[in-house]
Amino acid sequence: MDILWYLNSLVAISIAELGDKTQMITIALACRGDKYRVFLGSFLGFVVINSFCIALGAMVKQLIFYVNLRIIAAILFLTFGIFSLKTESTYENFAKDTKVAFLTAFMLVSLSEIADKTNLVTLGVLFSSPSVFSCFAGMITSAFLMFGLAVLIGSEIARYLDMRKLKIVFSLIFIATGIFMLVEEVFQVI
Repeated sequence: MDILWYLNSLVAISIAELGDKTQMITIALACRGDKYRVFLGSFLGFVVINSFCIALGAMVKQLIFYVNLRIIAAILFLTFGIFSLKTESTYENFAKDTKVAFLTAFMLVSLSEIADKTNLVTLGVLFSSPSVFSCFAGMITSAFLMFGLAVLIGSEIARYLDMRKLKIVFSLIFIATGIFMLVEEVFQVI
């Protein structure tokens, strides 16, 4: 493994992911759930999608499939946000059910990562790097660091803020993300 290409991949992907919606999702989920399961779900969701990006990088000409998945992801974000606002319970049930924490993190992160800017950065690094392994190792390390940071931030926020207020704020973040993804798709079609 070429250490310079590994570091190039690590830095480029980390910068692309810093403050991205997948990191915000992980922060939101870590506020209310088992932080280890949220980390594992977010990490694996990111790694799976970006591994496919690396493996199939030269074959990214599936526009119709991409648009449909982005619309499905947007609808899932809207549904999750609206459902969270309408339910009477706070996040205690979410926090107790570790399977839900893992699956929610995995699904939301992997769906929101499809055709994201991080994929483009990963492809850019891959196509300029002589080593696929260096790119892959940088992506894995970046995911570990970025989602680890997001889980730490989320679990600290949960310690100091009222969970009822967080429920409203994060539900609105999920709804806004869904709306943003739908609007983004409409403008790409036009």
